Amino acid sequence: MEHRYAALLTALLLGVLQTAAQITGRIVDQESQQALVSATLQLYKINKADTTFTAGVISDAQGRFTFSNTREGNYL
Repeated sequence: MEHRYAALLTALLLGVLQTAAQITGRIVDQESQQALVSATLQLYKINKADTTFTAGVISDAQGRFTFSNTREGNYL
């Protein structure tokens, strides 16, 4: 009986872990390759009917950014 509960709990945890992810990157100037500091980045989810704003972040001093808790899907 305990194995059944352990298997169910493991399956639920794996499902939760697979549904959210991070999108990370670094934004730089195309010509100079210098980091773009405090750049505003926006993430839009593409649906069948429309495109929906999902999140916005600002890059750090090295041009790095992270969108956290991003669900599976198509984004722009």
